[in-house]
Amino acid sequence: MLNPSIVQQKNKGPKACTTCAKAKAKCIPGPDGSLKCERCLRLDKPCISQTPAPPRARKSPKLSKIAALEKRLEELSSHVQDGSAKSSSNSPKTEESAAVHCYGGGDQWGFTHLFPLKPAVGGDVCGGLTDSQTASSPSDVSRAPWDSWWPAREEGEMLLEAYRTIHSELFPFVLVPANISALELRQQQPFMWKAVMMVGCFLDGSRQVKLGKELLGEIGQAAVVDGTRNLDLLRGLQMLVAWFHYALKGSQVTNLLFLARAMCVNLGFKDDQSLQGQDRERNLDHMRAYAGTYYLNTLVFTANKRPDVLMNTELLETCCNVLESTMQHPSDEYLVKLVRIQQLAQSISLTMAIDNFSKQAMKLPLPMMVQSFQDQLDHFSNSLPPSLADNDTLKTHVHIAQVLLYEIAISDQHANASYVPLTDRLNLLWCCVRSLRCFYEVRFARSELEHPRFLCLSVSDLAFALITGVKLLTLQLPGWNLDQIKDELNLIDVMDGQIRDLMIVIARRKHGLFPGAAAAQVAKPSEDPFERLLRQLKTLRDMVKQELDRQTAGSVTMQLTDLNQTGLVEDFDGDLWQTMGTMQVWNVVGDPTVLDAGMQ
Repeated sequence: MLNPSIVQQKNKGPKACTTCAKAKAKCIPGPDGSLKCERCLRLDKPCISQTPAPPRARKSPKLSKIAALEKRLEELSSHVQDGSAKSSSNSPKTEESAAVHCYGGGDQWGFTHLFPLKPAVGGDVCGGLTDSQTASSPSDVSRAPWDSWWPAREEGEMLLEAYRTIHSELFPFVLVPANISALELRQQQPFMWKAVMMVGCFLDGSRQVKLGKELLGEIGQAAVVDGTRNLDLLRGLQMLVAWFHYALKGSQVTNLLFLARAMCVNLGFKDDQSLQGQDRERNLDHMRAYAGTYYLNTLVFTANKRPDVLMNTELLETCCNVLESTMQHPSDEYLVKLVRIQQLAQSISLTMAIDNFSKQAMKLPLPMMVQSFQDQLDHFSNSLPPSLADNDTLKTHVHIAQVLLYEIAISDQHANASYVPLTDRLNLLWCCVRSLRCFYEVRFARSELEHPRFLCLSVSDLAFALITGVKLLTLQLPGWNLDQIKDELNLIDVMDGQIRDLMIVIARRKHGLFPGAAAAQVAKPSEDPFERLLRQLKTLRDMVKQELDRQTAGSVTMQLTDLNQTGLVEDFDGDLWQTMGTMQVWNVVGDPTVLDAGMQ
């Protein structure tokens, strides 16, 4: 008897003959002993069996997701093991030292997914910078090509602690959490971490410029190209503008300030006192960020006499009221005062703008308007708590607001529009001189070389004060005693002191955080932004000296438009003093091409 499996195997295949299959007819076996089916027998057709088709290949069962991941993990593990074996066989000492440099003594950061390293030309171990890039930094000449410009773990902790101790109090709009390590900050808020590290490298000039430029590019990529929208990105942008503006062009700073305003609109905040827990803390952080954006914008644009681009203050009142009533952090009180004094400066700037001033002049006498603003400034100063009464930043802001108020007397256009008597105009000019002198005394009371006393961006106030002082020293007006003004302001000594401090800062930045590395420097680094600032300040001082010497000799006062021909073309692109009465402060702040339009 045949095996059933064999019978089943024989019966496999097509049942119909070729003739029936072609006619798509049912094929019924014929009578016993017949070799044809019933249909072929009846139609006298050939009856041939069909050739069986070859068996189909059976599909292998699909792997589950877990099995596929396990297989992938095994493949990656084998690659890692093979790579380790090759590295140890090739050059164990070199690779071991490379690992120590890349990971800061063996502590691996492991954030390449957040901070992708650019591939190097020479096959660097960590994908770091090229030899030419490494050679351009004084403090990093001793580094191997695979080293990253960003601090490793131990140095990051040191710089974070230095920021908390020295810098954070000057910019209370961005708060670094107290109980967080540099590693955790890098993980949770990478843009803030990079900004903190960049600020901490101030005394390493070439390195800080590289870090700042890289951070600028990443912020632009994330905000504009990728459309990222989060608080960490906004904070990194604010810190970049506040502490690194001197290495940027004026147009870049303006773009960043408006980008910060746009990001504030995208983030928003809620005027809801019922929020609790993390929602409440996040909302307060957004309010601080909005207030910080306002502060930076006002600090720049009031000094540059651009009232047309100042921010609206309606939402700002909500921020200040909530932060003042909540007082979540002690620095919030200082934050609110910084915003309040900038609101006053903005109000003065808007009112005294020539377009608005012409409309107001017929409604209210100029001395009355000035007295009203002075009363508000006095009230602000008297309302400061004891902990902030001697704060240098607030003092300088008050003095700059006073200068903004009184310096309208310099302009013949303002004086003619308001019909100010000569005696009242001279009185306003003297008030302006006294406010400037107070500003200089506070600003240069002591050196800032070891411990900064002011935010870097506040140099816009300093530039505005210097330019206003030059205007007062060269003003031709009956009853205006220029010799007395010269002794009162002592502007040449002020600029000489600032030049000395800048020279020390530049020397310190060339040596870097690690002084021993500068001696081994081979390639010449790029120009420090402070060197350009020093050159411009020296030029301004020499020009003022030349004008004062002419006045002392009794010569005809040189037209300030002629000062453009005294060697400024190289540094200022020929635009520095188109006229002294229409000058902005951008070039002194840091842009080599923008100090060309100005104060009305």
